[in-house]
Amino acid sequence: MPGPLSVVGDFNSWDGRAHPMAQAGPNGFWETFVPGLVPGMLYKFEIHGPSGNLLPLKADPFAFRCERAPGTASIIHGIQTHDWGDGGLDGSAPDGESPCGPLSIYELHLGSWRRRPDGSFMSYKEIAADLAPYASWLASPMCSCSR
Repeated sequence: MPGPLSVVGDFNSWDGRAHPMAQAGPNGFWETFVPGLVPGMLYKFEIHGPSGNLLPLKADPFAFRCERAPGTASIIHGIQTHDWGDGGLDGSAPDGESPCGPLSIYELHLGSWRRRPDGSFMSYKEIAADLAPYASWLASPMCSCSR
């Protein structure tokens, strides 16, 4: 059973006593509320092990943003609102574009897939030129890598 868990960051001077978290039922989720947070603030989790020992601070594995190396903190990110709709998937989609048809999903880590010759990270715009043809090739009959 894990020990106490807190959220720490530049909003509470990285003090684990300021915002302890509580278990949200038996599902393994933890929760807390921290008022006044704004996008750009840094945060991590402070965890005490089963014997009460303080473990190294941990970044949020589900964070939308994080610091560039050598920094390791998660960054509070403002999520833009979106007016959701069915986008034409109400049964009126053209033949061959059924939302119930076969679907292939490819996932890759952009930072390790391609880099600039000097080893630095490429921007999304720089990587897009290679990524779209690569994804199309993966879905083509010519590629035997996923079959």
